[in-house]
Formats: sequence, C-alpha cells, structure tokens
Amino acid sequence: REGVRAVVRRLDERAERPAFAPVRAGQDRLGELSRRALARGIEPGAVAQRAGVSSASVSGAALRRRARLIADLPPPPVARAPLGTPAGDALLDRPGVRGPGETEPPTTLPEWLAWARALGQPDAAIERDRLLAMHHLRCRAVRTALDPGAVRRIDEAERDLRWATQLKVRVLRTQARVLVQAIESAAQRPAEAMGERAFDGGMRLLTRAAGEALSRFDPTHGGRAAAAVTLAAGRAGVRWSVALAPVRTGGAARRLAPDAPAPVLALELDPWQSWLGPPAGL
Repeated sequence: REGVRAVVRRLDERAERPAFAPVRAGQDRLGELSRRALARGIEPGAVAQRAGVSSASVSGAALRRRARLIADLPPPPVARAPLGTPAGDALLDRPGVRGPGETEPPTTLPEWLAWARALGQPDAAIERDRLLAMHHLRCRAVRTALDPGAVRRIDEAERDLRWATQLKVRVLRTQARVLVQAIESAAQRPAEAMGERAFDGGMRLLTRAAGEALSRFDPTHGGRAAAAVTLAAGRAGVRWSVALAPVRTGGAARRLAPDAPAPVLALELDPWQSWLGPPAGL
C-alpha cells in the first residue's frame, strides 16, 4: 500500500492539475478532505476513523464544502432576473438546449479539421438560447447552494453546472472553424504541418481561452459568440506562438498521422470541472 501511495504522490507532483492537491490555508480542512475522499469512492466510515469524527460529520462536512464551492463561483455577466429563478426555467425547453445537439464531430484529427473548416454560420437564435440557458443554470446552481435549507439538493446544483458546461461545449463546437483559423494564423502554417503535440497544446490553450470568453459573454447585447471567441483565441494564439517559436526552424517537417485523435473541446472550460469532473491525471 505504501509503495502505491508513493508512486501516486510522485505522479501527482508532476501533474499539471494534481488529483490530491494540498488543502490551502483557510479552507475547511475536514470538508475538503471529506469531499475529495467521497468523490473517489472512499467510504465515510474510513474517513471518519482517520479524522476522529463520526461518519455523519464526514458526510455533512462534504455536503457543506460542495455547497460552498458552488456558492463562491463568480456571477455570470447576465446575473439578473429571470435567470436563476423558476421563471427562467422556460429557457431550458427551447430548441437546441434540451435533448441531443448536433451530430458528433469526427474522432480523427484530419477528418475533424475538414469538418471544422466546412462549418457555416451557426443559428443565431439557438446560439443565444444556449448561452442564456448556460448562464441561467449557473445562476440557479449558485442560488441552490446559497439556500441553507437546500444543502441536500446539492446534487441538483452540480447537475446544473454539468449541463451548463455541455451547453458551452455545443456553442464552442460551432466555433471550431474560428479556432482552427486562429491557431493556423498564430503558427503561420496549416494545422497539418504543425505536428500532433504542437497542435494539441495550442488547441487546448485556445479552447480554454474561448471557454473563458463565453463565460463573460452577454448574448442580450446583440453580439455573436464568434466575435468573443475570435478575440480570445487570437490573443491566446499569440502567447502560444511565442512558446512555439524555438521549434519552428530546423528538423524534418512534421505531419499529422491519419489516425491522430481529434481535439476534445470539453476540458478545462469551466472552473467547476476541476472538482466535478474526473481528475485530469486519472
């Protein structure tokens, strides 16, 4: 057991997002420990024995910690009624919000690039509804977490946040052509000539920046998501190109393998994915 623990700790030290990051000063130590342990399938009794408290204390501390993480989320740019209230739930029944979205994109990178370059302009009404519903779900989750009597409904709040991320992914997929143009402009070469590692690193950076831009975007002002994504991806592309510069010259030309995996536009888009989704290192 100690050998396995040592291996996991060494891997965690090198991970970009450690699965077992230390609890920071000022955090609810028991709540954070209980939340992480229960999320990984450890029984409350085992945590209680280690912490010297009852199993009920462990479960309650984990629930309160989960509620606090949601309650501390910054408000979206459209944090006003009816968003976050029962009246705003009508947004969730609009086309493109509930139910399956568009056809899943290809899973290999060469096919994904062809698919992305062929994308047209997304439907403005569906895009607006998805963004408004995304903000509504975030507001509703925070409202639930702030309600002292709703701590037992924290699962509902977390489901709302996961749904909000799914809607963001749907919007971001319609902007895949913008992301490809941004990374090719930054690298000054077509994606096929970048190599898998360089393309994947750049696309992850651009996707994260685009996700943050959509979180700040207010669709009620009449603009389109493409403008926000283009600006954010362009800036991120400049930062990425600086890191890419030392490997631009020399060596054989890189090419994408036919079976290279397509980018996953669903990672690191929202802050809650670090504690709601599976740890990146597992």
